[in-house]
Amino acid sequence: MSFKAIVFNAYVGRGSYVSMDAIVTNGVRIAPQRFVPPGAHIDTQEKADSLGPVPKDSVEFAEQVIRVNREFPPSYDAMFGSHRCSCGIAYNHANLLH
Repeated sequence: MSFKAIVFNAYVGRGSYVSMDAIVTNGVRIAPQRFVPPGAHIDTQEKADSLGPVPKDSVEFAEQVIRVNREFPPSYDAMFGSHRCSCGIAYNHANLLH
């Protein structure tokens, strides 16, 4: 799912890609490996059933976003840990510095 996309009261099948500003709602079921284009409003099953397959470039983009997001958590701990030592460095109990 992309930035600013909304999925409410709907099912999105595995491997499907919901683009930026798209809305999927009203109990629709998006089949696996389907592409919801940017700004689309999918609110009927007929619209959901007419969606085409995910383009290859969207699959590659989504995989890169997932990879980057998996790399963020350790950086978040260093920057925004739940505690700070007297020198000001952020830490969590798992990476206690002092």
